Amino acid sequence: MRFPIILILLLCSVGIVTAQTPVPTATLVVPTLTPSAPAPGEFAPTPTPQPTAIDTGQTPPLPDLQPITRENAQNIIQLFTLACRRTGVQGAPPEVRVVAFSPVGNRLAIVLPDLICIYDLDTPETEPVVIEDRRGFPSVAFFSADGRSLYNPQAGTDVFKWNAATGQEEATELEVVYVPGSSQNVALSPDGTQLASGTRFWLQVWDMATASKLVEVNVGRVTAVAWHRDGTRLATIEAGRLGLYTLYEGPVLFRDALLPIMASDRHAGLAFGGADGNLLAHSNGDHVAIMDITSQDVVARIDINKAPFRQQELVFSPADPYLLVATGLSTLWDVESNQSLVEDALEPCVNTLAMDHAVFNAQGTLLVMTAGESIFVCGVPQ
Repeated sequence: MRFPIILILLLCSVGIVTAQTPVPTATLVVPTLTPSAPAPGEFAPTPTPQPTAIDTGQTPPLPDLQPITRENAQNIIQLFTLACRRTGVQGAPPEVRVVAFSPVGNRLAIVLPDLICIYDLDTPETEPVVIEDRRGFPSVAFFSADGRSLYNPQAGTDVFKWNAATGQEEATELEVVYVPGSSQNVALSPDGTQLASGTRFWLQVWDMATASKLVEVNVGRVTAVAWHRDGTRLATIEAGRLGLYTLYEGPVLFRDALLPIMASDRHAGLAFGGADGNLLAHSNGDHVAIMDITSQDVVARIDINKAPFRQQELVFSPADPYLLVATGLSTLWDVESNQSLVEDALEPCVNTLAMDHAVFNAQGTLLVMTAGESIFVCGVPQ
């Protein structure tokens, strides 16, 4: 009996010791708030927003220049570039919508969707005039005959008038209708007294002095208008057709011809040239045709080197009525001989392959071209 009692006491003793042995507790891991070091070669700084500013570039003094003609076209060079843009803005920079020269002097307007820069290239020491306007999407701009005012038609029937020297908005009763996709549906007459405008349904002629409508005729969608240099004849692109008009006293607007040129009304452009002004250049899909408006014969044809995704712009040099510059062409063109003047086109002032806009000053000594937000001022030095 003594042995079982001793065994029971021994087992109880072991159980007590086992029960009193402490059980290990789980370890609590507290995450640290300090970030781990980046991997070698990796650096990810926190983006710091840049303050918004307007960059207008610097305008150096103009050198002595020759008028740009067929004889010296190969000597054209880039004189300098300009910048009319906002900095510190996220996203792709907006493209230049309009470029326009004043009929007098060398005042130049660069128009973006919400910004206008007006440079006086004759006084480079003067800061450019900057106009901030967010009320629409301009596709047209033109100066008054004296160069003192800039007109800026926008969406709808709104036309804004600006003092070109101060940037102050001025009152105007002028109204023209915005046509989507068109940048040439408004044209000032050579003497600056009348304005022709094309709309979705009408061709209109306005008196610039009184801002009153002189003539309005229902011709259908008009996307391009050009004045003959005599100030009495007009050409239009009407839904892909070429219209020729004469403005008589009264005033009365008479249609002389309506030709089915099969042009895209969204991309076709117009320009008068030639010694007597009777050559009319118009773009037609994949080429530019030059027509004698008297005989209606095509005297020259130029292939376009890109599919025009915007309206083709055609301009003749004021110093040479046979020198043609056009967006979409990779060269300057001699219309009289119907041939390129530059075989190996040079960037950016001769090769207009990627150019969006082109304009001469009134003297024909400066040619300004734009590509995206880039602005190139070109000429032929003495």
